[in-house]
Amino acid sequence: MHANVVGKYPEKPANFRQFKASNWAPPKCVYQEEQDLLNWIIEPFSQADKSLLQEVNQTEPDGHAKAKHASFDTSIMDLADDIAYGVHDLEDAIVLGMVTKDMWLEHLEPKLAALASPFLAENLNDIRTQLFSRQSHLRKEAIGSLVSWFITSCQVIEKTQFEHPLLRFQVGLPEGQRQALNLLKQFEMQHIIQRPEVQMLVYKGQQMLLEMFEAYSADPNRLLPREIANEWRKSQEREENGLRIICDYMASMTDDYASRMYNKLFVPSLGSVFEPM
Repeated sequence: MHANVVGKYPEKPANFRQFKASNWAPPKCVYQEEQDLLNWIIEPFSQADKSLLQEVNQTEPDGHAKAKHASFDTSIMDLADDIAYGVHDLEDAIVLGMVTKDMWLEHLEPKLAALASPFLAENLNDIRTQLFSRQSHLRKEAIGSLVSWFITSCQVIEKTQFEHPLLRFQVGLPEGQRQALNLLKQFEMQHIIQRPEVQMLVYKGQQMLLEMFEAYSADPNRLLPREIANEWRKSQEREENGLRIICDYMASMTDDYASRMYNKLFVPSLGSVFEPM
């Protein structure tokens, strides 16, 4: 549970090819139409806690706001995501040859070594050797060491400005480990995520989703699975925004399911009436 971050709807581009993902961030937020649901969720908290929880940072006047606070369970989930992103994505990139030993030595290891962490001082050489050994079990041992270091370093932090324990306590990392994890994430963003060949795949996925959304919203009653179409019809009876039903349905899709649905909708040679939805 994050603060009340209200999402804005940017102006729709002239066509899908002009879609710019950065204009539509953040991907996860609370929209104005969900205000009643948010009020129900935070009802158990005092007025002071509610006000604090809904504080946001607005770095750009026309940009999206970002939550300042999170609940205890959310802090655990966020940290778990960060560790998975910062460590396991590195392993995948090494296996695929996207990160080399030379890149590690030039762009990452000097920054990690400068943190003066006892764990890194003792293990950094072994971690590098194992990561780039080309032996799967050694590479996984290095990844496991990093994950274990981060997890066992987690600590409960008290934020005394809150009254309710769900908001008063957070899970976080000590400064050194937090900086190390941030360095890993920054390295991956620069040298993996932002690579054109990776962004091409991201762009292709975005185009697929945009085309599917346009098709579903053009004739929801006809194209959506029966149970989802039924929810859409109910939303129309309640005079609610039925597009949220379509958004939620698409958000539940796995990559494989979304690919199969795209093929069913748009690729003449693929898809069959006998394939289950």
